[in-house]
Amino acid sequence: METDEIDRLFSLIPEQFGENWLKQQCQRPLGRLWARRDGLASTELLILACALDWAKTAHPIWLKGQIKIIKGRDSNNSRGAMLELLALYLIRESGTNVAPTPKNTAGYDAIITFDDGAAVPLSVKDYGMSQHERIFQGHSKKFDAAFKARIKSQKRNGLCVLVRASSYPSEEDWKELHARLDEILSQPVNGKCANEFGIWSTNLTSPQLDVYPLSSQKISHQVSVIVPFHRNEVSNLEAKLEVAAANASKFAKYGSDALHAIFIRIPEWFGMQIAASWIKNYFERYPHGPIRFVLLYQAQTARMGDGTVLQHVFHTEAAASIVGWLAEGRVICMNVPIGVISQKGSPFQIVADNQPLNECYIYQKGDFYTSVFPDSDGNWHGGVRCIAPGIIQHSIFEKLNGHFQVSGKFPPSEEITLFG
Repeated sequence: METDEIDRLFSLIPEQFGENWLKQQCQRPLGRLWARRDGLASTELLILACALDWAKTAHPIWLKGQIKIIKGRDSNNSRGAMLELLALYLIRESGTNVAPTPKNTAGYDAIITFDDGAAVPLSVKDYGMSQHERIFQGHSKKFDAAFKARIKSQKRNGLCVLVRASSYPSEEDWKELHARLDEILSQPVNGKCANEFGIWSTNLTSPQLDVYPLSSQKISHQVSVIVPFHRNEVSNLEAKLEVAAANASKFAKYGSDALHAIFIRIPEWFGMQIAASWIKNYFERYPHGPIRFVLLYQAQTARMGDGTVLQHVFHTEAAASIVGWLAEGRVICMNVPIGVISQKGSPFQIVADNQPLNECYIYQKGDFYTSVFPDSDGNWHGGVRCIAPGIIQHSIFEKLNGHFQVSGKFPPSEEITLFG
């Protein structure tokens, strides 16, 4: 894509949303993206710009309505409207036509039509971060801050802690974890045995990465927390299917030439194969229900060599009853303007832990400050990098009369912000 074309596409965002509105919305996903200057933010914004470019020509009246909802005060409606815009853009080349339904159409959000007259009424659903996940992330962030403050007060640099839970923590469990912080810090560094109490097990380690020598000017640390899914996490996804099924039964057609499908966006930390297995189990229980086709979509960052790319994970599950329908050559396809397409996705990388990460919530955050000194010729060689999700290496250039820090423009996390 040429630079002039990229500039044209980016200009569509302030043109459609208003530059003043974008600058004033620092608490909203799109406003946060617009204010950032890292590569991931630019990639996400380019996808939005491409979607705007397609919709303003293909469905201008609908686009105007979507933008009004996105800019509205209801965060759930805003998130839903953004997902509908992006979803329809991503599958725009399916069949002979992909079109949004008229305003206030009950039961589905779009219709895909094929040359032979077959049609797919499509519902668009967002399986975003659950309340259980939000609670987990909030508590983990507080523990991270407490851990960093404690090692700073003890003048202990470069400590890393891996925290695992055997079940989803209650409020009392989190309180116990905080109360045992001194005990955690008293365990041997790189010891063979974990410190265990209640539902928790903790391991204290030195950095397992090439980040030495560590600077004494800043506290380097890493916190990783792994907790099993809340027992209701499966039912949260099933609830999306059940609502769509109820609407399909009430409002949408389904038969030999039409079937009701769902496009479900799942968050980047969620294992695609786990979600696919849940959908497959659903179809085994309801093989002849109104919902007979599910498109699972996940946007996540993936590491390729020394770089990071946006990966679009696209997976489909179908009820056995529509095998004949699919055999007619009717294809629902996906086309992306930037990034790579995968069917399996990339596993989340936890530094210093090799155990499998299945059906669990993950928090990982770390900053390592590496000292840089001049070589024998007086030259300085330092670097900055995002080593793993949430783990950043900075350079501290140590000088006789002081020091200065160099950090990169990395995203605050490797979560995809565009979907809210």
